[in-house]
Amino acid sequence: MEPLVTTLTSATLLAALVGGIFGGLKLWLEDSRRKAATQAALFAELVHIQRHYDITAQELGNPSNNAPIRRQLRWALYGNSIGAANIKENAILGANEMARFLQLAFFIRNTDILINELLTDQEDPPTAQLTILADRLRFGADLADYLITYMTHKRRSLAIASKRGFQPVRRSRPDTTNNT
Repeated sequence: MEPLVTTLTSATLLAALVGGIFGGLKLWLEDSRRKAATQAALFAELVHIQRHYDITAQELGNPSNNAPIRRQLRWALYGNSIGAANIKENAILGANEMARFLQLAFFIRNTDILINELLTDQEDPPTAQLTILADRLRFGADLADYLITYMTHKRRSLAIASKRGFQPVRRSRPDTTNNT
């Protein structure tokens, strides 16, 4: 009877050990997938911010742009940064980069306030104010670009995604004239 009890106890312990290992592995994989999804979402938002501010800075007050200046200003508004609300989830960023990301979130908020102030004026803003705003937007694009570069160095799969079409637009629009 004793050898049977010893065998059953050993089998039970082995089953518990195997179950614990697989359960822990499953939790680790789920956590890794969640972190990867959060990092990809942050990366996508940063690319979007960078592109939005780059393109808006180019078009703002451009005489070849047929859109009225007030419409251009409304289009320049960005809104709330999604990633700033989940800052603790963005573990890919180091302490300095998290501080820069928060700076970018405040920058977006303050830029939107500035644009709203320009929109409340009865007259179109003077060219000098539009130039200052365009320079400000370029600074925001550069700040987002810094964080994008940092993230692609920390996580190579983001760099691969970047090479597949998520490459930030730098100061010029893509060439759409050659549709081959």
